[in-house]
Amino acid sequence: MTYATPLQAGTLNRLVTVQARGSAKDTFGQQSETWTTVCTPRASVEPLSGAQVVAAGAQLGETMHQVTMRYRPGITTAMRVLYEGRVLSIVSVIDEYMKHRKLTLLCQEGLKRG
Repeated sequence: MTYATPLQAGTLNRLVTVQARGSAKDTFGQQSETWTTVCTPRASVEPLSGAQVVAAGAQLGETMHQVTMRYRPGITTAMRVLYEGRVLSIVSVIDEYMKHRKLTLLCQEGLKRG
């Protein structure tokens, strides 16, 4: 039997904002991209080392971060995380052993292209 790694509350020492993309009409009637706040949880934010970035399948030039937070349904790779003025695009959402206890978000710094 496998067990999820326990989530230590003391490690959730950063405040992040999770946002979802949307669209709205501007004053000229044109569609424009908007971002709406989904939640503002406490989280752990850690930069990944070069070896971890390679294991995650990212390019070495990309700055990658691991954001760990309590489980919240509905978080997807179409969303982004804001942290201390940085925009972190969510590349992967991991619910360890599908236990719904914590989420690990692998994030790339900057907006995704495409």
